Amino acid sequence: MEMKQLWNKIMGLYHYTPKRIKILPANTDRESELITPFEKDKHYFDITVNEMFLSTKNNKNWLHTFDPMVFITTEFYYDGKPVAVPFVIGPSIGLSDKKQELPKDGGMIYKNIPVGGRNAYKGGSLAISLILSQFPYQSPLKKLLNIIESATSTYSKDIFPMVGNYLKIANILVDGMDALAESDDVKPLIGIRENYRDGDVKPGYFALVNLEDDKLDPEKFYVIDEELYYGETKNSAIPFRLNDYVLYSILKEGSRSDYESFPFFNTWKEIDTFVTNYPLSSDNKSVDIPKLEQEAKRMLYSLGHSMRFSPDLTGEQVTILYKLYQEKLDVLLGEKKTLSGKEDHFEEVKIADWEKEFNRINAEIFN
Repeated sequence: MEMKQLWNKIMGLYHYTPKRIKILPANTDRESELITPFEKDKHYFDITVNEMFLSTKNNKNWLHTFDPMVFITTEFYYDGKPVAVPFVIGPSIGLSDKKQELPKDGGMIYKNIPVGGRNAYKGGSLAISLILSQFPYQSPLKKLLNIIESATSTYSKDIFPMVGNYLKIANILVDGMDALAESDDVKPLIGIRENYRDGDVKPGYFALVNLEDDKLDPEKFYVIDEELYYGETKNSAIPFRLNDYVLYSILKEGSRSDYESFPFFNTWKEIDTFVTNYPLSSDNKSVDIPKLEQEAKRMLYSLGHSMRFSPDLTGEQVTILYKLYQEKLDVLLGEKKTLSGKEDHFEEVKIADWEKEFNRINAEIFN
């Protein structure tokens, strides 16, 4: 089953009436970061479940009879085509590590769970689907849920830093999610699918609240230190605890630091090794620097080409990395020149005129 079919199926089976609040940028402590939209090939986007509050006041069965389960799908353009990336947050160890102390007013909070990795924004629309469900603690499908959650968590833990690799197992995960969704044991509580149009994809914080109370004023919700508050002002607001909710965010970043896990980094290691181990000439002093530079720069060009077409990097970071590797290569070549011990570095072996002409003809044929 395709991801789109699964979500259409789930959203068609149940009627959701959650309160969805888009937090005003001015009501957060990151206002300056939330005003301008994402720019193609300049920004990365991070999606995080900042808080998931499960109210034991309104549902005393939370974490005793029921566990939480969140289905999340992110749809965006990757490698020139739209993709749907599934993610599951459930009761496994990855979630248990996020548990905080119980609030005094009752409930359980899970904090700052990354939904997938850092992805390059390549233009086009961006859509997020999110459903919070109850999952029976003793369900025979518990093992399946744990397997699916463990598989999706590998994406956020950089085992699959590149989306393309993760997508290879996505269809298997979707089939498992479909089996969970069809079970009568699973009870969806709140859910939404939000689409952000091309050119208007903006970072922000969003709260999905399991409450049908029109008295709640969206302008009185605040996000402080990644937590949801409610009140007349930011200073007087208190943590929101009226009912279950999921606070999630779409934030932009300018770079990713895990690029050394990408295949192109092996090309750089080959360049480094090639230059470092390039042999001295027969006099054991000089190095054929022109030949070395020509070959090393050819390899650097190949590296740049690989980075440029990587769907996991923004064009802006590609240029920064390309310049970085060029500077590193200049340092390596400089060190090699120093080792040669000569200003002229290398003297070509003298050859006869006929051999020069023969080589010229060869070069003409291949050019």
